[in-house]
Amino acid sequence: MVHNVKKSTVLSLVLFIALLMSSCSSDNKRGHLETSVTKAQSSTVSESTATSTEATETTIETAKETIVETTVPEPVEEVHKPSSQKDISDIIETAIKEFTSVVSFDLSAMNLSKDKVAMTISNAYFDVLSKDPTLKYAYSVIPQYDSDTYIAVCQINYMPYKVGEIDSNNIPKDTYIISTYHDLITVTDQVVGEKSAQIAITDPNLDFDTMQMVLLSQCGYGYIVFTINDDATKLIANPSIGLTMEQYAERIESINEGANRIISEIITDGMSMTI
Repeated sequence: MVHNVKKSTVLSLVLFIALLMSSCSSDNKRGHLETSVTKAQSSTVSESTATSTEATETTIETAKETIVETTVPEPVEEVHKPSSQKDISDIIETAIKEFTSVVSFDLSAMNLSKDKVAMTISNAYFDVLSKDPTLKYAYSVIPQYDSDTYIAVCQINYMPYKVGEIDSNNIPKDTYIISTYHDLITVTDQVVGEKSAQIAITDPNLDFDTMQMVLLSQCGYGYIVFTINDDATKLIANPSIGLTMEQYAERIESINEGANRIISEIITDGMSMTI
């Protein structure tokens, strides 16, 4: 008995065959190369974690540099008086959920030296993100401190797409529009070989942490690591350990060419869409 086959099933088999053919070809040329999806994704996550750690350290150092004793913005009407780092975390968490842009703290009860203020507030902010990763749309909290009054005025910066700053009718040329999680996969396929690409996220309901997970698990074929920058306006691409960006781009192109060739040979217009 002959069974009709779904085109999507055939497409999946074709991509698997193409990947297998590419792997075999690479083995003959360069010996045994460990490029399984599992190992590639493990390497990807390790690199992403290292990058995230470096970004955190950079953010903290930046926050330190912003501490000044003059030209401090006027505190908002409500000035919070925390007695611990946890108190600061709780206040920042509430502010982020309400999209508050400025939060003021009276730190006189915490007995902090001036050089510890930025670190304490930054750690409190990262505690919030660790507890609830969905709040990563608040990508930085920058304090300015007046040591005479013990007042720290904190500017909270939000990703533009979450606060309605992306105008879908006025998106710059050469900017890729992201309105769904699947768009991320499509865009990364289009920019293979490029180190970065401008993006405009138009749906404020998209979760930043979920988008990063999609990039790490579904994009780059395990060869290229895609991430989103701090304010979610750019895609960043880095090659996995082993080859250069150009070499990985050539490998991906070869895989796609092989898949398309096989598809053209085995899929016909008369094939049914049902099993």
